[in-house]
Amino acid sequence: MRKVGRPRKPCGTYTAFRRHRMLGEEVDEPCRRAADRYNNLRYRADREIQQEADRLVSVEWAWRKAAACRVSDLNWFPEEKDVAGVAACVDVCEGCPVRHDCLTAALAETSKYYDQIGIRGGLTPKERRSLRRMLALKAAA
Repeated sequence: MRKVGRPRKPCGTYTAFRRHRMLGEEVDEPCRRAADRYNNLRYRADREIQQEADRLVSVEWAWRKAAACRVSDLNWFPEEKDVAGVAACVDVCEGCPVRHDCLTAALAETSKYYDQIGIRGGLTPKERRSLRRMLALKAAA
């Protein structure tokens, strides 16, 4: 016995397809076609959104391809007290052609997690915090 309320969606819609699946009923051909259309549209939209996001990220972070750290096998997240590890990372950064871009991206980072780890742009997290404070004071003056 059907509950009184909203009328059922006619067969041939995605909602009807979901209802058939949920109730364990056999799915008829119009509903199956509607589900295929829905899934194809959703997949196409997801793919287009992902392609656009990839394009934007590749343009924004294209400088990373030229970074010296890409070919290095160093630990880029050394402890602050690991002086030798920090020095090795900073040495690689010294000759990096995109050091300025890397440091700019590091200083623009707003996430507290990423700001507290790793050597970026040749600076430790502590040095980046100091530089950020100094730049803020300079901008305020």
